[in-house]
Amino acid sequence: MIHSSHSRKDLLELCDIFNIRVDDKFNCSKKVLSERMYESIKRARGLEPDEKNYHLKDKKELLEYLEAPHQTKSLSISEKQEIIKYCRQIIFYCDNNYVLEPHFESVEHLNTIAVYISNFGDISTVRRALEKLKYDKKIETIIEPNISAKVKKELEKQRRLKCCEMNSLRVRQGPISLKFD
Repeated sequence: MIHSSHSRKDLLELCDIFNIRVDDKFNCSKKVLSERMYESIKRARGLEPDEKNYHLKDKKELLEYLEAPHQTKSLSISEKQEIIKYCRQIIFYCDNNYVLEPHFESVEHLNTIAVYISNFGDISTVRRALEKLKYDKKIETIIEPNISAKVKKELEKQRRLKCCEMNSLRVRQGPISLKFD
């Protein structure tokens, strides 16, 4: 079954992207839509791969994506605030010369919290905290954030735009007029 953390809007978007036929999809509830969509995917022989949005190649990957909880929407507000609190503690730790004292009992405690928050890599504060933690010599293994394919694509797009805008020279030819008061 499709996990309940996927929104109705996401399910409709997936139906459009993968050409999944669902009868009366705009007028049914989320529960009915998810049941009909799941059955339609199960009956389908194959699906066209999506390289733009979700980066899913076949029917099996789509079913795995839908059966797993949505990475960002499965969090409640209090859980997200707790993750951001941990991230801020790690950033504080990194900005203050890697001293454990106020927030962490030991390096193992820090490591377990970093591994826990790495599961929520779609949150920008998590990526920032783990990026700063890479430079700590007490942590042997580099902890990478788990980022969904959609967010990876958006980050790559932002990086390319930033590089193109920052590293460009614009030359304009034509008359120049200066006026002094």
